[in-house]
Amino acid sequence: MAKSRTTHLGPFGEVIRQTAPMAKANPIRFSTKYQDDETDFLYYGYRYYNPSTGRWIGRDPIGEPGFESLTDRDDNDQDAANPYGFVRNDSLDSVDNLGLFLVAIDGTDSKKWIHKKGRNCFVKNFANDYRSGNAMYLDGPNNLGGGVHSAVNMGYAAILAALAANPKEPIDLVGHSRGGLIAILIAKKLQNHPGPCGNNTVPFMGLYDAVGMYLWTDPKVIAGNVQYVAHARRDPADGSRTSWGNVGTSGGQNYIPQFFWATHSGMGGDPWGGDHPKQMTEQQDDENSPKVDAWIRQNARSHGLNGI
Repeated sequence: MAKSRTTHLGPFGEVIRQTAPMAKANPIRFSTKYQDDETDFLYYGYRYYNPSTGRWIGRDPIGEPGFESLTDRDDNDQDAANPYGFVRNDSLDSVDNLGLFLVAIDGTDSKKWIHKKGRNCFVKNFANDYRSGNAMYLDGPNNLGGGVHSAVNMGYAAILAALAANPKEPIDLVGHSRGGLIAILIAKKLQNHPGPCGNNTVPFMGLYDAVGMYLWTDPKVIAGNVQYVAHARRDPADGSRTSWGNVGTSGGQNYIPQFFWATHSGMGGDPWGGDHPKQMTEQQDDENSPKVDAWIRQNARSHGLNGI
């Protein structure tokens, strides 16, 4: 009877023990990637990973946006800002099948109400938990909409850089409030100007009550290059921000809306942190707000986003 081919790996993919001669002859090992025995490196297609140190050999080919995740803002999480890091030092629960990123855009005035006041934010948490690759985080615009145009251009440029490194790389987008507007505009720009590689597909877009309130554009229809859209929206009867109409109310290849009895702020993770409509209570907002994030994440997981 032939001996089995068994390779025992450590948590970061390092070879601990190999059983039977054919185990070493099989080069497809950790994370289903090719391992070179001479260097001990794993080949991911456009850069190499060193399992003995738990680090990439080269920087992410998309540059700084590839590791500028939300956790870069946390002084206690230095590894998040490391361009050579591997799945934020959590290889047991995470995968980095392609090594690239999610583009996550926050709501209006996020610098003030998240970073300075420390309030909860679903987009921030989503990007922190993103395990399909790295997350590029962008702050939301100011109250008058300033910063929308620059955020669209920044996200679009990072996507083109990612696609230049790997033309088949799937790019995911999430956003809250005007951050959702920015996500929609990024996808639209990618559709109209796909770049040299020609790939303009967005497999998943998660919108947390996307609103416009922007003088220059108010897109109701999401571009057709977005394969799946999950849009969590305020119930029109709940009385929250009645003058703030939603954008992205149709379109994409598959558009799934879900209405929640929550305030606009609660839709983004900060219940009762904004307006207080008479039609609901603070308790209702507290109870329904987490359901918004759970629904978005459920849809994300069903479309291949690992660890969300």
